[in-house]
Amino acid sequence: IHLACQQNVFEYVENDIVAPLPDGVAVLLGDRIAITIKCFVKIVCCFEYWYIEVIHIFCMKIYNDLFDKIICSENLFLAWDAFRGGKQNKRDVLEFELHLEESIFKLHHELKNKTYKHGPYTGFYIRDPKQRHIHKATVRDRILHHAVFSPINPIFEETFISTSFSCRVGYGAHKGVDALEATLRRVSRNDTNPCFALKCDI
Repeated sequence: IHLACQQNVFEYVENDIVAPLPDGVAVLLGDRIAITIKCFVKIVCCFEYWYIEVIHIFCMKIYNDLFDKIICSENLFLAWDAFRGGKQNKRDVLEFELHLEESIFKLHHELKNKTYKHGPYTGFYIRDPKQRHIHKATVRDRILHHAVFSPINPIFEETFISTSFSCRVGYGAHKGVDALEATLRRVSRNDTNPCFALKCDI
């Protein structure tokens, strides 16, 4: 897609072959109607006329009633089921389960009335193999974490790149190692060229 653009558009665009065009930048269509788009663009110049070539347009989706979906009792009970897997014998989980329905409905009531407050974290150390200091939320707070995750995860899941393996259903460390091995073979041309990896947190 080629769009004619105003000269001041280029004040907002980096000097790259492909650059992001931020929100709020007006672009003129061929019939001189101004529209606002958010996209990645390639700068094109045909004689004295400047154009942008649209590489990708981000379509904004609006999701309604997410809060109601998160706090509904059914979702909270499903979150409990998801949370308790492998933790049935933990003392704090057993104590919560003694008054399960009362605790879930109390959590729902507090969320609905916007009186809910996240509780404190408990710190402890693990070795895997190096020592790490872990902080754990209360059971009801962790149930809410699952309740938030359930309706929101599908929204973000479709935006993740294919090589994002952490904390995703059907992915995980083993598939990440397989993908890394394949990438190393490709980049190093079957171990004939050196290649480098950048390890960093974003």
